Parts: sequence; structure tokens; C-alpha cells
Amino acid sequence: MGVIRVEHNENYTTMANYHLRDSRLSLRAMGLMSKMLSLPDDWDYSVAGLTKIVKEGREAVRKALQELESAGYLIREQSRQGGNFAGYDYTLFEQPQAGAGSPSPKKPSTGNPSTEIPSTGNPPQINNEKNQKTKQQKHAPAVPDWEPEMFERFWRAYPRHEDRKTAAAEWDKLRPDLKLMRAMSSALDRAKTTDEWRRGVGIPYACRWLSKQRWLDEPNDPIAAEEPAPAAIEEGPEWI
Repeated sequence: MGVIRVEHNENYTTMANYHLRDSRLSLRAMGLMSKMLSLPDDWDYSVAGLTKIVKEGREAVRKALQELESAGYLIREQSRQGGNFAGYDYTLFEQPQAGAGSPSPKKPSTGNPSTEIPSTGNPPQINNEKNQKTKQQKHAPAVPDWEPEMFERFWRAYPRHEDRKTAAAEWDKLRPDLKLMRAMSSALDRAKTTDEWRRGVGIPYACRWLSKQRWLDEPNDPIAAEEPAPAAIEEGPEWI
């Protein structure tokens, strides 16, 4: 049986699998939650805002949110401005919360009602736990445990910079020593001189180059097949 591999690029979303494997949820609710987890921090997460970016109508979006609320992924609370009802505040969780599943309205204020005019700005937004991370944390590069400095040099020398996280994981599995790094670097230098690689054709992701031990491949280009001078090997690879 063939193996299908999805080649991710840098523009993808990492999320928990809880809602995707929750048999209580419809595909509509799963899809809407996945959509919300992929949106930027400043997106309008109101019912009206979500309706603008999906094919389903307002009522379908509302029902999907109700599903997520019933399953514990969404908590809804009444919000007030100046003592007056101003809609609902929502909190979205990547894992279902115990005891969640029904609205928990705040108690109305017992003080004198305020005459302040309610805000006419953007509708209430969902406070996504995932969005509480700083952008710096979100976009921090993947760093392996094994020889991270050597991996960084390898990554800079490799001509295709995609799916760094998987490449770092493969580096940790491989745990190359200095001798293997030299062999890898020499092979990488030869591959970069081939006609195909110079034209940007047939260059695999770094993670696949590592996992498939592509440095053992026989080069197709006769020029690239020439062995480097012994002195060059003794001095170490370019990226060490």
C-alpha cells in the first residue's frame, strides 16, 4: 500500500486533536472551531464576523457555536456596559472543560444604572486560549535537543527552508556525530552543484533529506560525482 505524505509549508496551523476526534460534534462544529483556531488574534469572532467568512448562514454558525458550548469547548457569559446588557462574551478552549456546557450569566448589578451610552464598536470577540501566547512564542523557530548549533548551520546551508519543525525532529532521531555530519555536508555540497538543484528542481524538504538518508544517494550529475579533495574533508564541512 502506498504512503501519502502531506508536505506542509510555513503557512499552517497547529491545533489539538480533541475537537476533531470528539464524536459528539458534527462536521460543521468541528470545521467552525478549526476555522476559529486558524484566525489571527485581531479577527472579529462574533457571530456576524464568522458568518462573513464561511458559506453557512448566521443560523448555522449560531447552532455550531451552541454545539461547541454544549460539548464544553465554549463558555458564554453575559457582558454589561453601564449596567445594561451588551451581548455575550465567549471563551474558546482547545480541550472541553468539565462542567461547561450551559450559559453562566453574570448576576445583574444591584447599583444604580449608569447613563453611559453603550459602545458602538466591534461586537464581542471570543477570547481564544491559543491567542494568549505572544507572537514571538508562536513564531519561535523549532530547535532540536541534539547539537542545536550544528542543526542551525545545516538549516542555513540547506537550499529549501520549509517544515523546520519536522526537520528538527528528524535531526534528533538521527543524532549525527561529527563523522556523519562531514559525510552529510560533503554530499549536500555535491548535490547543490548538480544542474537540477541549481535550477531549483527536485530538492526535497530537509526533513525528508534527513529521514531518507539522501546523502547516500549516487549523484546523477557527473560533475557533482567527483570526490572532494581530502584536505577539504579534513577541514570539515562548510556548515560546521
